[in-house]
Amino acid sequence: MRSLLRRRGLGLIVLGAAHALLAFSGDILGWYGLLGVLLAGASMRWSDRRLVLAAAVALPPAALVQGWIYSDPRVRLDREVFWSVAIEEPFGAALWRGAEWLMAPFGLLAVVAALLLGVVAGRRDLLADVMSRRRGLGLVALVGISIGWLGGLPMALATAHLVVLPPGSELWLSTLHIATGVPCGLGYAALAGWLCTSARFTSSGPSRALQATGARSLSCYLAQTVVFAALLPAWSLGLGASLGTATAAGLALLTWLTTVLVASVLERRGVRGPAERLLRWLARPPAATIG
Repeated sequence: MRSLLRRRGLGLIVLGAAHALLAFSGDILGWYGLLGVLLAGASMRWSDRRLVLAAAVALPPAALVQGWIYSDPRVRLDREVFWSVAIEEPFGAALWRGAEWLMAPFGLLAVVAALLLGVVAGRRDLLADVMSRRRGLGLVALVGISIGWLGGLPMALATAHLVVLPPGSELWLSTLHIATGVPCGLGYAALAGWLCTSARFTSSGPSRALQATGARSLSCYLAQTVVFAALLPAWSLGLGASLGTATAAGLALLTWLTTVLVASVLERRGVRGPAERLLRWLARPPAATIG
């Protein structure tokens, strides 16, 4: 099992590198893959208590670093991240994307704590037998999401120009935003499990469509990049320079709905997502690839 986790991690790194060099340097696959490789042994050997303790120790410094990176709530016209999208020359943009991809983990450090807690949840099958855990899932959803919303509220209000933060508070409020995002993510996962306790919800068309999308999440994620990379950066059609916030949000929603529709069609036809098939091939044991 440990070797399988590491092979899957290496496969994600390969996919993430291709994703970044070809289209989007904000890729998350490579970071997930690297964590899978580094933490495969710990996830198999460590006790639940040790994993929770490691998550608690890892979160504060990670939130501080990540909070510092995102501590400026002002909306600027000059580009501070993802410089590659403003470069018109395709080869030059690709080189910048490679550098940006290598720096991306510093803006995603809190994922480590979330991953460790996710291992514990997976071991205990907390989202498997949801009917017997309905009250607990509801409580975790309520508390976790409330913590996340309250923790992120000051930075959200400042970014929307609704409040002015006291001088010197930006770093600490941004750190709070990042730190409370982990329990918020756990709360949303619990909410999904709580919703699945309703037979009416799970048997509905929208629910089945979301399940089909989740089973092909890797393919859907990469498909969205194909759309955005073809339309928005300066090295492609360059529409990102002229789209307003509402139009960009509409494009994102339409793209996501399209991936949900395609995933639903693939589910009805019994076809696995192409990216999932590719990752499965990359993660096969060396002997299985011969011939």
